[in-house]
Amino acid sequence: MIDINEYAKKPREERLAHIKQDEPCIERKHQTGRQLEIYRQGVMAHIFNTTLPEGWSPHVRAICENEECINPNHMYWGCCDWDEIPVKK
Repeated sequence: MIDINEYAKKPREERLAHIKQDEPCIERKHQTGRQLEIYRQGVMAHIFNTTLPEGWSPHVRAICENEECINPNHMYWGCCDWDEIPVKK
């Protein structure tokens, strides 16, 4: 298992290699805020074999910018300290 803070040091290209912007969103309705963030963190930690972050950071973001999207191929670990990922154009 990789410490999430070590995973964050990987090159940007490696951290984004899984992104598939052409796939549709998968929405998880009726969960917002912290509940949804915990769910997303769990999914990402499982897929990338990382530890869970403590608290809110790093955040899980969706490249589609859909706040309800849980498609693992849209999600990536993000934080204000990390490089920003360009959104789908």
